[in-house]
Amino acid sequence: MKNILLLITVMCLNVKMFAQNCPKPNISKELEIKTSTDSIYKQDVQFRMEYYVKLSKMILPKYFGLKKLIKQKIEVEDRAKIEELAKSYEKNRLEYLDEFKKTNASVYQNALGYSNLNTLLIFETLSVFPDTYAILLNETIPKSRAKAKDKILIDQLYSKYNGIMIRNSDCIRDMAMDIKTAKNEFKIVEIFQNTRNRTEEDNAKIELINLLIWAEK
Repeated sequence: MKNILLLITVMCLNVKMFAQNCPKPNISKELEIKTSTDSIYKQDVQFRMEYYVKLSKMILPKYFGLKKLIKQKIEVEDRAKIEELAKSYEKNRLEYLDEFKKTNASVYQNALGYSNLNTLLIFETLSVFPDTYAILLNETIPKSRAKAKDKILIDQLYSKYNGIMIRNSDCIRDMAMDIKTAKNEFKIVEIFQNTRNRTEEDNAKIELINLLIWAEK
């Protein structure tokens, strides 16, 4: 019994000593402000989570027939081009995400819980359904990973398969509207956008390549 009491006493002393010797955190003024305002992203996290679920669980499965049809229309020699674009897209997406994680760790010490989750949800959503402008084409953002070879492949595929858009315009329009309605419902603002410099043809290319990459998954 005495031994047990002695052990408890020693443990309590060790805990007390550790608590007394624990250094105070050295938090910069910028990080202090960021952590104190991080909760403003709480609602964004909730909205993005709900949008992600609705997109992956309800909207996209509704158009699996369109996905299959598009895939059937792609000629064998063009599959390699789409696969190359898909790989480039995924590589860029992961590199942008990795850059964010490094900044979050080195600058903000991974202390921004809601902001961090919000960004992770953004990039996860970009995996479920592509945004080729944001990840492959936008040259205006810092450390852009847009590549000339990707643009060449996109132009080639658009010239050849724009007919898919025309022949299935009603179904594609319905899908685009469902996605847009869900984004409006959950107040989703996409990243890496610069719509002022985009023509109608640019938007048509983006929409087609989004569908081609999605169909190849």
